[in-house]
Amino acid sequence: MEEALYKQNNIEININAKNLTRVLYFSKYKSHLYCKEKDCSAELNFVDGKNGSKFFRTNASTNHKFGCPSEVGHNERTIENKKKQYENRINITNKHMNNTLERAFNKFINDSIDKGDGIHKKKYSNPQSVKGNNGNYSPELFNDGVDSIVRGPNISTIIYSNIEKNDEGEIRCVIGYVNNMQLMERHGYMNLTPKMENSVKVHFAEYFVVNNESEFYNMTIVNKYIKLMKSKEEKVVCCCIGRIKYAKIGINIILDRYQGFILNGMGFYQILSYMRK
Repeated sequence: MEEALYKQNNIEININAKNLTRVLYFSKYKSHLYCKEKDCSAELNFVDGKNGSKFFRTNASTNHKFGCPSEVGHNERTIENKKKQYENRINITNKHMNNTLERAFNKFINDSIDKGDGIHKKKYSNPQSVKGNNGNYSPELFNDGVDSIVRGPNISTIIYSNIEKNDEGEIRCVIGYVNNMQLMERHGYMNLTPKMENSVKVHFAEYFVVNNESEFYNMTIVNKYIKLMKSKEEKVVCCCIGRIKYAKIGINIILDRYQGFILNGMGFYQILSYMRK
């Protein structure tokens, strides 16, 4: 779609995609763009394609009204995405995820600075416990995860080199140093090791792209940050929360949202802000 309706504080303005930039979109229009058809409340995302094309795409979490011209081609994709949604989502709040990542990073920095190869190979667990458990219950966070009103579910934290076969399919907070980043059209990887048989990768799979479309297209800025730190010979510490999956080559840590990782203690939008200074 080339046009979208900007709605905020009783203001409604038609916006053409060709007049938008990523910076303007994130600073003003994000979460306020809708289908321009009358009585249609479908939310739209702005996409700035690699080939210079600019357009609006329907947010996967919303639907167009029945008969809306813009619903063509969206419904089939939405149905397929919904089939994947239940098995891919991590059933914890962004706040709990952020708190867990911050604690993991701070503990890693305090416990692991300049120890041998740079990584203190020790497992430890989030000290928070799920209300009502007996202290040794580790809830599955995908699908029917357990949430507490006061505290979120336990998330075991592990150094990337300590991932074991029994971690397969489980949710883990994983810590490691970023080696490099690879971005393709509909997925990407943040490599914690060089490519080899036992390589470990943070995987931004298609599910991630569908539900974090704008953020995925700005992952190029995150990649620039990684390269900048490398050029300064500074390490990039990655803490991420995702599902462990053994692949043909190595291990993937599958993320479901952009809030699922921090680099050197900074979240996605903090990194973007840092790079724009």
